[in-house]
Amino acid sequence: MFAQSLTMVVEGLGKTVEKFTTDVQLGTATRDIPYEGSPDMDMPGLKGVIKTGTVASQHHLWTAWVDGRPFITLHELYSFVEHDAIEPKPDWDPYYHYRVVIDGDPGTELILRGSQDARDHAKPGYIGYAWTAMEPVNAIPAICDGPPGFKSHADLGLMTVRGIVR
Repeated sequence: MFAQSLTMVVEGLGKTVEKFTTDVQLGTATRDIPYEGSPDMDMPGLKGVIKTGTVASQHHLWTAWVDGRPFITLHELYSFVEHDAIEPKPDWDPYYHYRVVIDGDPGTELILRGSQDARDHAKPGYIGYAWTAMEPVNAIPAICDGPPGFKSHADLGLMTVRGIVR
């Protein structure tokens, strides 16, 4: 699913992907977890219960291998907010965020997380949806100004954010 993105990063660093591996780690509900889709969610009004013993979290890992070793691993995490009712307990913050860890000299970690106001927003999925849309929306001027053809992040470079200050 993320092979194209991983390949673009690896090739941008001057390397070639040898193979991809995937893994998924599941967490199960330790008690019934009721849910209801809010008006802004993909399925508003949908009600149900995650039953005890069924899947309540998913941790997907996609790894690009270079020179016989893992080079980049992308983690995608999905869970219900009730981490106390999931086993094994997810070891990630239950709110939308992006985390980039670079093992190097020096090592670096970057966490992009919405403010507390964004987390408490009346629309719980808002911050994730807004972040997902930011890059393609901000790429529109560069795409329109460029020659015909397919473009990637590597072709376009960093996107400027226009109109953010009002």
